[in-house]
Amino acid sequence: MDALSNFIDLFGDYANSLENVSHLQAFRENPVIESYISHYYRFIFWPRLQQGDRFKDAERPALETDHSALLSVFREMKAHFEAGLNSISGN
Repeated sequence: MDALSNFIDLFGDYANSLENVSHLQAFRENPVIESYISHYYRFIFWPRLQQGDRFKDAERPALETDHSALLSVFREMKAHFEAGLNSISGN
């Protein structure tokens, strides 16, 4: 969950960084992505910082989302991100 959250945050930063990619912010604002990020920060990121070693033994609620929709949106985000990197590198 950490890696996906980091990618989503990076993607959001990328979408906000240049005017010609600002349209990509719509992916970051997708409800399934928002739900994932909300769950991650509420039940993983902040509790891990606050609880320290006790975090690993704590029970957390399952992620209640449409996993196939999450995967689909992630794949689209990844494709746009890679296309942007390729256009910068000239590939």
